[in-house]
Amino acid sequence: MHGMKKYLPISISLVALLIMAVALLFFESDLLWKLQERNLFHYPPSCSFVIIHLKHKDYRKAYQAASILAKELREALKNRVRGPEEPAVNRISNYFIVNVHVRFEKSISATKVKAFILEKVQMIKSIPELSQTNAEIDVDPY
Repeated sequence: MHGMKKYLPISISLVALLIMAVALLFFESDLLWKLQERNLFHYPPSCSFVIIHLKHKDYRKAYQAASILAKELREALKNRVRGPEEPAVNRISNYFIVNVHVRFEKSISATKVKAFILEKVQMIKSIPELSQTNAEIDVDPY
């Protein structure tokens, strides 16, 4: 017995093996279902996502800027634009926040979309009463 290694017997019952197999099967089918759902509703990883946060000290001006931006973006990007909408916390440091969401396919360049959005944001800032509007563009935030 001096040179022999001792092993602990590991016994896995047939029921435990069956439970592990069923759990693995459910995990794989659930994962495929969630990926198909994300693809259907244009969520990552099948699509890219951009959130534009527009901020202004006056709520009406923040919402007006977001409405104009969404309208301008819809002309080119059609049904890929959602909003304007308010986040759950719509006021931080005395700035009201209104968001516009853009979803687009991975085949479209994110840098080109961001450049297009920046161009439209600059157009909004050229409007005298909306010139104080701040915009943050968040590419693939999730």
